[in-house]
Amino acid sequence: DFTTVIELGSADAYKPGAFLNRARSRIAEGQFAQARADANEAIKLYSAVKVRGAKKKLGEAYNLRAAINCVDGRSAAAKADNVKAVSLGATSSKCGLR
Repeated sequence: DFTTVIELGSADAYKPGAFLNRARSRIAEGQFAQARADANEAIKLYSAVKVRGAKKKLGEAYNLRAAINCVDGRSAAAKADNVKAVSLGATSSKCGLR
């Protein structure tokens, strides 16, 4: 369903959330490279939009990418994403902080 929202070119306000949710689905399936690509796209889109709640969602996207990087053994990238997520008001994922 998230892929359909993305492919249909639905309202731009829905696209970043579709990428973020598809990333979560892909993590559950163990598809970390694809999940990271979706998180990257969500970060790009949330950074560009000026809608209510975008900053919070951007923090969630960085937090999600931190978790992906942590699981994938990219601790430096996980730490950087975690720091960015916290600066945007997200809860620390604790990934990459060892």
